[in-house]
Amino acid sequence: MCVITNFKAVSLMTRIKYILFIIFTLFFTILTLSFVYEVPNPYHTNYVAIRTLPLELDISSPTAKSVALQIFFATNQNKQFEERYSFLTNQKISKEFTHCKFVIPLPGTLKNIRFDLGQTEDKYVLKNLKIGGKSFEVSRDIFLSDELKIIDQDADYTTFESTGSDPYFEILHDFSNEKLAYTELYGSVFQRWFVLLSGNKEKLLFNSINIFFLVCLVIYRRKVLFFLIGIILPVLLAYHKILIKDGLELFRGDFLNTTYKIIYNEYPVALLIAVFATVSLLTKRWYLKIIPFVCGLTLILAVIGDIFTYRQFNTHLIFSDLLNFYKDGADSLHIIKDFLTHNGYVITALVLSCTFFCLASIRTLNKNEKTTALITTGILGLIAALMPVPQSTLWDNVFDNILKVGHTSVNVSKSYSSTYKYLDYKPRIMTVPGLNLKKNVIIVMTESLSSDESRLLNGSFNNLENLDRLALDNIYFSDYYSEGYNTDAGNFTLLTSIPFAHNTNIFKDLSYSNSLNSHFVANGYTTNLFYTAEPIGHLNKIYDKSKFIKQYSGHESFYENSERLTFNSVPDGDLFNFVVKKVKNNDEGRPFLSLIMTTTTHHPYTVPQTHVQNFHEAIRYVDRSIYKFYQDLKENHFFDNGILVITGDHRAMNPYTSAERKKFGEFGIARVPLIIVGLEQRYGIKDVPFSHSSLSGLLQYLNLPAAQIYEFNQLPIEKTGEPFSSKPILYQFHEPADKMLVLFNNKQYSIYLNGDDTYIDGQMDQKMQEDILKEVTWIRKP
Repeated sequence: MCVITNFKAVSLMTRIKYILFIIFTLFFTILTLSFVYEVPNPYHTNYVAIRTLPLELDISSPTAKSVALQIFFATNQNKQFEERYSFLTNQKISKEFTHCKFVIPLPGTLKNIRFDLGQTEDKYVLKNLKIGGKSFEVSRDIFLSDELKIIDQDADYTTFESTGSDPYFEILHDFSNEKLAYTELYGSVFQRWFVLLSGNKEKLLFNSINIFFLVCLVIYRRKVLFFLIGIILPVLLAYHKILIKDGLELFRGDFLNTTYKIIYNEYPVALLIAVFATVSLLTKRWYLKIIPFVCGLTLILAVIGDIFTYRQFNTHLIFSDLLNFYKDGADSLHIIKDFLTHNGYVITALVLSCTFFCLASIRTLNKNEKTTALITTGILGLIAALMPVPQSTLWDNVFDNILKVGHTSVNVSKSYSSTYKYLDYKPRIMTVPGLNLKKNVIIVMTESLSSDESRLLNGSFNNLENLDRLALDNIYFSDYYSEGYNTDAGNFTLLTSIPFAHNTNIFKDLSYSNSLNSHFVANGYTTNLFYTAEPIGHLNKIYDKSKFIKQYSGHESFYENSERLTFNSVPDGDLFNFVVKKVKNNDEGRPFLSLIMTTTTHHPYTVPQTHVQNFHEAIRYVDRSIYKFYQDLKENHFFDNGILVITGDHRAMNPYTSAERKKFGEFGIARVPLIIVGLEQRYGIKDVPFSHSSLSGLLQYLNLPAAQIYEFNQLPIEKTGEPFSSKPILYQFHEPADKMLVLFNNKQYSIYLNGDDTYIDGQMDQKMQEDILKEVTWIRKP
């Protein structure tokens, strides 16, 4: 009774304060428990399943091959079929009927269903379809895609013929009215509520914290601790949002260790912003506040840039990028818009942090408050000092903060002294007799084309079915590598025969003295460049230095009716159609070398026409487009005296998974396809590891009287004028910026760049180690 009397005696604002504290304490406790308590879900789905549904059918195919049967579900929670869930299986189908039985995880009651039958031209016979224990006729109320048709059917079975790359059928029936045999995974109301909470906990956490801080901003508008926590916590939440998915993969699903790793690595950055705010709080005069205010605000902007860079390109911000790419903002609005559209919680958190920093910086404290601010900041700093070191992972740089990344940038920027022992090295240029086939050459440099998308190249996905089929009929390389992380690096390396490294002067004339174009032009070729994107970074300067005789941009009248995508580019299919037109109308009477730079598979991976933003869908589109390009060239008799070279500028900037690392080691991050179409025989070509810097030598060897190659280039041919020997292949990381990889004799090593203190980590022959350090020094020398 006394407590109630005292509660009534306090002010209304204090009552509200108590009530809010009780509500938010309970709510945050539940949210915390939901993070710690992981709901069991044995299925690899992108949602939390609360029930399962059995599905059976019999299927046969005359080709008896593995078919990617993908089943899409719309549920009562997601009535629009576009918002569907999927269950994928790779089922070996025989000529006789194969009985397929699945247990499908669902987030609710089945509403509608669709079956995708792969991407190949084939025939399929289906019968005995049972959904939830009930039999359904496939032919009843069915919708067929344009690339699938029914060629035979009766009461028992239906025969489909696939005529294209996207065959599917949808059963037009509302299954939510059927009494199907669902299995409930969670029986009680509490369990189901908890499952749904677990599926939306991140959204609830961000929204509740936002509300909490807005309320507390009114109640505790003069409390220093609240301002400092309001600066630090949102930064940690923003990093948690963008790093948690990759972190969980590295920690094999361990949520608590992943969260602690993120906090441990990003807390120093958030604390430093709070320190700048504290310094501003302790300063009376406004003109003295400017310095810590500008420093703190700059750091917040760097955090925003780092989060944007990691979210969009899966790599942390290198400060030198700001100097290299700041002019490209206008041409990157599509990517910036994509980031703003899909990262509302992260942006809200960063705006909160910036708001609290600004409000704290403009305040002036009395003596007691200044003491409190110093003690509070000291305690927050002590927390950072006492935090135990977390577990390490195979890919720790995923968690690196911008301060650590900046440190590696400092190492990279260190120049060699005038007395450095490898500074005077110049590579020998070797002359190798060529076949002098004088064929026309078209090189398709495909944006982000990765070997991991190719089943033929032992990739995790099967999104390059057309290119795989083309490769099997021609020449392909299972161990081919890009030597840099982005398009600038890929093109520079291909066109100059020089591996890319940080601090490489890609503009010096010496780099282009042994270029691909120079040798083909000297032998009577005309050289062409085709691209449609507005040049980003240094790409236009690399192309200009390479001295293409003709350049065709995206401003050709041919594209006046084309849609515009990333960097104002046109769809790759339109680009290929333009090249076919030029090949068809070519009447110069001399051979040509053409380089095509595609764009559609650049982040945010916008698929033409549908504008779906999905990497794998974009890759499948380009797979179809390149194959059509090949067919058009064939129809126009290009291959009577021409070869088509298909490769990727770099691996996609998607997370490098532990599965890839297990199969290919660290160097797998450089894997891209290489396919050569149109050679009647192998001409002594060996399937050995080689890379972009050596492709020029191979093309010279095939088409010119002689090939001029650097001594560090690798030629995958039987006879080069001297005994065949493996050469080291280099790869430059974006970050950590001071790290390069070496692949030599199937062993992998790391180079750490640091001026005169540059070294190779790993046991290697002393002479080879010196040769590699000489090469790296020459590449990076001004």
